[in-house]
Amino acid sequence: MPSKIKAIIFDLGGVYFADGTTKAVIRYEEMLHVPKIKLEKIFGGHSLGKDYRLGKISKRKFWDAVKEELHADDRTVDNLKEIWNSSYTRNWGMKTLIRELRKRYKVAVLSDNTKERVEYLNKKYNLGKEFDCYVYSFEYGMLKPDRRLLKILLQKLNVKEDEVIIVDNSTVNVEFFRKFGVQTILFRSARQVKRELSNLLKESSFS
Repeated sequence: MPSKIKAIIFDLGGVYFADGTTKAVIRYEEMLHVPKIKLEKIFGGHSLGKDYRLGKISKRKFWDAVKEELHADDRTVDNLKEIWNSSYTRNWGMKTLIRELRKRYKVAVLSDNTKERVEYLNKKYNLGKEFDCYVYSFEYGMLKPDRRLLKILLQKLNVKEDEVIIVDNSTVNVEFFRKFGVQTILFRSARQVKRELSNLLKESSFS
């Protein structure tokens, strides 16, 4: 029986790109000698970092708060900004996989992210032309795994929940969306995702 899947949805950090926040926090810890737990609270999906991803605070307010929290000078903050963005490096094999999939399916992004970093990625990787559709947390004031965020993307794609596959590196997100009949793949590598997609789509490998 042929697959009825019409679209494949990808996360950015930890899937299409490396987990940039985790990489940045490791570098910050080495650079600032600040406990990792404090850095994760600032830059991760909690409190300050959460509000930034939700679009509740501006770029300026976020970095002003970082400066205060870490007692950093302007030069240090500039270095932190550069690390924050450049830690997003494309995972091996993902660009090729996305381009192969786009020949047959709609391919979209569903990402908890900040406007600042998305602008950086668009400029560096021409990200705005790599996918068919994009939904970011900061645009709608919601974070995954909020079903409403997914529904916004489904409406843009003109598809239903049982007509998509979501690829995410978060077990929480994968298990949540699966409860609503969405097929999901927990990301480990491009090769693994390619193999699992081939099985779910009832197609031969995308080679």
